[in-house]
Amino acid sequence: MVDRERLMSAKQSGTATRHEGILAQLARQQRVHVSDLAARFDVSEETIRRDLVALEHSGDAVRVHGGAIVPTAAVEPGQVRPAVDDDGVVGAVLGMLPASGSIYLASGPVSHAVAEALPDAADRTLITSSIEIALLAAIKPATVVYNLGGRVRGDVRSGDAQFGPWTNELLAELRIGTAVIEVGVMGQDGAVLAQTPQQAEQVEQALEIAERRVLVITGRGGEPGLAVAAGLADFDDIVSVAQLPRDLAARAAEAEIRVVVPEAAA
Repeated sequence: MVDRERLMSAKQSGTATRHEGILAQLARQQRVHVSDLAARFDVSEETIRRDLVALEHSGDAVRVHGGAIVPTAAVEPGQVRPAVDDDGVVGAVLGMLPASGSIYLASGPVSHAVAEALPDAADRTLITSSIEIALLAAIKPATVVYNLGGRVRGDVRSGDAQFGPWTNELLAELRIGTAVIEVGVMGQDGAVLAQTPQQAEQVEQALEIAERRVLVITGRGGEPGLAVAAGLADFDDIVSVAQLPRDLAARAAEAEIRVVVPEAAA
């Protein structure tokens, strides 16, 4: 007779072992791939995808196309959100982007998903400091993609973005139609925080050269930001996974800033 309790215990033990292995590999490489993990643990890719969903829900990973990366966005305790495609934020951001013209996407899970879902268009130019976003968009034959140069650091604080003087000098020479900036949360005073001063400088530069500025508040896990990059008044539109606090919502309305909270996220 099958011992159900023993089978369940073995299954849970195997899941825990895989999770530990996935997190260890993430710590070493900053990114994991579903196919590689399936081969390593001798399980199906669907099993690995379920593992990554669980790790994302716990705030230990962020799913991207084909795998997962370490969390990169700032968030307050208790604010961790599920997968970005479950809360309607990606669709809301896509709805704000122009059918043509230039778009700047910073690094982050929503920005990655937007780059992947963005329709291909010959009269659209995508500019990014994210290596991953550039690769995702580069498969679109008609869209023109530019990856900004700069320093690359493979750590949780930098994600997959390039930054530094080279990046900012190139940005200063550009004019962008729409800039999309992604953060975990907005401070109670309306401050938008970046992980490092270098990243804050890049956000400031991108906002300065953009005609339209969109802030995406994802509520995702990660270390708190340290450097002030922008404020509420620096944006024309905000897409958020939750309603803004009453005072911030009032300030946004007074400044005629459009705030969108997708129904799936509300």
